Amino acid sequence: MLRKGFANKEPGGGTAKRESVVKSLTKALDLLNYMGKQRHAVGVTELANEMDLNKSAVHRLLQTLEASGFVDKNPVTRQYFLGPRLFVLGKVYENTVALRGLARPIMERLARQLGEAVHLMVPARSEDGWPSLILLDKIESTFQLTITPNPGAVSPAHCTAGGKVLLAFAMKGALDHVPEPLPRYTPHTITDLASLQAELAEVRRLGYAEDREEVEVGLTCVAAPVFEGEQVVAAMSVSGPSSRLEAPRLEVARQAVIAAAREVRNLLT
Repeated sequence: MLRKGFANKEPGGGTAKRESVVKSLTKALDLLNYMGKQRHAVGVTELANEMDLNKSAVHRLLQTLEASGFVDKNPVTRQYFLGPRLFVLGKVYENTVALRGLARPIMERLARQLGEAVHLMVPARSEDGWPSLILLDKIESTFQLTITPNPGAVSPAHCTAGGKVLLAFAMKGALDHVPEPLPRYTPHTITDLASLQAELAEVRRLGYAEDREEVEVGLTCVAAPVFEGEQVVAAMSVSGPSSRLEAPRLEVARQAVIAAAREVRNLLT
């Protein structure tokens, strides 16, 4: 779920700078869309004419895109075509859609079994660079009292059960250059890296993570990793009011989400 001062935080630089960046990004995306419709490599002159831009502007955009792998250049003809980075991103999207489709029936069954909300999350970074996660899918709780973000919502990784799973298994190195203290959301949030790293080691040992009111007072969550082969590609979690997810009900939820995540893994292999 989005938090004030986290995913909504805007980078510095002022309105004019942001508008300039957005315009350049829009032009780069238009350029990629045009190239994607062609059956041949294209040159700077053709792109400049089609995009109604001067050649120097097109050349700068192409250099930036080439440096990131989004376009490639024929060294002989000096014409451009779509690069390998787009293929990689396309495969990520394809795998994400497949993951959601495979996991959803299992998530629905888990939600019926426990009555609590079930979430599927993948790694990301917030706009201001903090390690985070994106909610890929959710099944609502059957109870009237529930706390659930919507798919696409960004949450901090260090204080959520799903985020801890992803930090422990899929985002190694994500905390290497994170400044301390970590953002605090409740009195229970872990804000020092040493304590967080110790907890992540425990998550790897146990195979699951918990969040007991670390991102929101009154909310408890337990999550397990979803493997594809030997790689963790997502986290699945069960969350609900702390008043409902107390022992022994929390233990039931823990075992159920671990089993559900394992079931998704079996479908992915």
